[in-house]
Amino acid sequence: MSEEKSGRKSLKYLIFLIIFLSLVEIFDTYTTLFPNVIVSKVQDEFLASETQVIADSIMSLAIAIASIGMYFVVVNQ
Repeated sequence: MSEEKSGRKSLKYLIFLIIFLSLVEIFDTYTTLFPNVIVSKVQDEFLASETQVIADSIMSLAIAIASIGMYFVVVNQ
C-alpha cells in the first residue's frame, strides 16, 4: 500500500516538474528575446543624439531592468 502511494506521489511530482520546467523555459525565452526585438528602432528614435556606445549601454541597462521586472510580474501572478 505504501509503495503504491509513493509511486503515485512520484508520478504526480514528475508531471508537475515537467510542466513547471516547460513554463520556466517558455518564460526564459520570452524575457530574453522580447526586449531585444525593437532595440535599434528605440535607439534611432530616442537616443539619436548619443554616441553608439552610450546608446548601447543605456539600452542594455533598460533591457536588464525590463527582464527583472518581467520576472517579478510572472512570479507574483
